[in-house]
Amino acid sequence: MSRRKFLDLAIVGGTSLLLGCSSVQRNIEREILDDASLHTLVLDFDGTLTNIEEEAKGYAEGFCNGLGRELGLSQGELETYWNEARTKVLRNPEKYGWELEGIIVASATSDPIVICNPIADEIFAKLGRTFSQKERRALFGKLYLQNYQKMSESFKEGADDFLVDVYNLFEGRVYIVTNSSVGNVRKKMSHLPSDHSRIPIIGGAKKYVIVNSWETIPETEMVLGLERPVFLRRQYYGEILDRIMQEQKIDAQRIAVVGDIWELDLALPQYLGMSIGFMPHQTTPQFERDVVANYRRGFISDILEEVYKNLNGRIK
Repeated sequence: MSRRKFLDLAIVGGTSLLLGCSSVQRNIEREILDDASLHTLVLDFDGTLTNIEEEAKGYAEGFCNGLGRELGLSQGELETYWNEARTKVLRNPEKYGWELEGIIVASATSDPIVICNPIADEIFAKLGRTFSQKERRALFGKLYLQNYQKMSESFKEGADDFLVDVYNLFEGRVYIVTNSSVGNVRKKMSHLPSDHSRIPIIGGAKKYVIVNSWETIPETEMVLGLERPVFLRRQYYGEILDRIMQEQKIDAQRIAVVGDIWELDLALPQYLGMSIGFMPHQTTPQFERDVVANYRRGFISDILEEVYKNLNGRIK
């Protein structure tokens, strides 16, 4: 997508931030966006269509036990340290995040898999154990690979009907865009009662990867309730969204994106002026809920039936 196109569509936190445009142009753009009818739907998969808390129970248990073995802890010691650390992380969700190359790319408490890493870091600190970045990455990578296969399969209530209904509502203009592999997602979806093979799945979206050299949009933005910046230059994800817009021959305001982690799934679409549907978890930080609630083209829904109703109300 061209730099001009990205800048012309930029919206932040419900307030137009059209760089290089006058206040009159901003008001015109805001009215256009508010009046735009939705045309295409983009869905995240894990945690959006699935019960990630249920699916990740085996992973979290395996990660915890594996960590205990690596640190030489008894089961009792491990449980004590783990529970104390988890409570501390959940008490201060804004402080902890999924860190890659020194950058926090998502809040740790937004995901039951990601939260395992800061819990481990707190245990390291409690025990006085120090690791280099290379050693830390290697250990977490090892624990991830050992335990990812323990993930179960659990769809959210009504997932099958929801996919049928939104496919009909958008007349087939529905995509699944996920960090997971196409094969894994397709296999899970094949277990649903209905045939959803017509829905394109775009895997390996790398929504967590920040590309600093992607200068078409600002590097970061600040949101209320969060002291650290939110990084926007998720180029791989942005290029997928751009490809969908080109394929459908539409602009950003005609797209709705639904996801369960605001920073990964929705921050960039929101900046671009897309409609966003947010499905938070019990441990989702409050700032994520607030930033969506204050965005005029955003909505928050706890169940898929409500997501459908919100989307239906935005199609004219």
